[in-house]
Amino acid sequence: MSGDADMDGLIRDVRSLSLKSPPIDISSSSVDDPDGTKSPSRPTTQKQKPYESKTAPFTALKPRRQQPNRTRPPRPSPDSTEPILVDSSDEGEPPSAAPVPSFSSQSLPTSYLLSLTSDVATLHQKHILRTVLNDRSRKDLLLRLDNIPVTKSQLGRLIKPSAWLDDETVNGYLALLGATTHGDVLCMSTFFYASLTKGGYDYEAVARWTRRWPAGVFAHSKVVVPINQGNYHWVLVTIDMTTRTLVYHDSMSSSSTGSFGRTALSTMKRYLSDERTHKHPASSIDASLRDFDVWRCEHRNGSAPQRDGGSCGVFLCLFAKAFVMGRTDARPSQRDADAFRMKIACDLVGMLEGSGVDKVETECG
Repeated sequence: MSGDADMDGLIRDVRSLSLKSPPIDISSSSVDDPDGTKSPSRPTTQKQKPYESKTAPFTALKPRRQQPNRTRPPRPSPDSTEPILVDSSDEGEPPSAAPVPSFSSQSLPTSYLLSLTSDVATLHQKHILRTVLNDRSRKDLLLRLDNIPVTKSQLGRLIKPSAWLDDETVNGYLALLGATTHGDVLCMSTFFYASLTKGGYDYEAVARWTRRWPAGVFAHSKVVVPINQGNYHWVLVTIDMTTRTLVYHDSMSSSSTGSFGRTALSTMKRYLSDERTHKHPASSIDASLRDFDVWRCEHRNGSAPQRDGGSCGVFLCLFAKAFVMGRTDARPSQRDADAFRMKIACDLVGMLEGSGVDKVETECG
């Protein structure tokens, strides 16, 4: 009997629990069972809260400051035919370049050519040179002589002791020397011998250098040939058609320069032979000049007067001047060379001021 009582108590407890439980909502969502049937999901005991945004509440942006109304002129279309005017009256614009005077050695006045015969620069010539070099308004390019440029930097180096002379200085001064003889003396360029011997002896490379004269080089009584030996030493070869003599002038004496001198003399003698053969008419050449067996070659170094390492170009100009002026007994010294630097510079720049030299043409530099 006690067992039945316990069973009855258990049933009552179960009923009381079922009565307290909330009813199951059949309309709620269901989930699928493994066998494919849908079973109701577990009821939720808490009520879901509504969605709340976690961002800050919206605030209106401040209005931007209005910029002033700046209207730009319309750009012209590519096919517009209206011209675009440019104001060129700006005071800051640099002035136009001054013309560079150009002179011809063949048109220099006799008074200026006579001043070239002196070996010493006058006080007036030195004043002109100093004025030109110190004038800051002048550009570096001062003038052109037979299309050879003469610059301030070039003259500034020239007057310094022991300074090397460049091709422009040598060519410019030799052009002045040739002008003093009115065409009787032919002064070759420093590039003549280099072109004649480039890659070996080549007469065709220089055949056109004397094409303006029917007799070629033989149209002149004297010829001056400056030579740059290995771009470190200046030497000179002079040719006298009257005495049929070739002379090699060297301001230094050494075994290497002696060997080079013999080569230079034989090269120039061969050039004369080819010039005689190629230039026409042959009858215009004196018969005595055609026999090169009677021509003699001399090596003259003037007792090696050079005492520094950069005055060989000045000695070349001194040797050339003595030969052109017929001073066969001239023996320049190192002291003469140092003073002659100023004379070369004054002669090159003297045609700019106070010389009465007329410009043959000008060009903008």
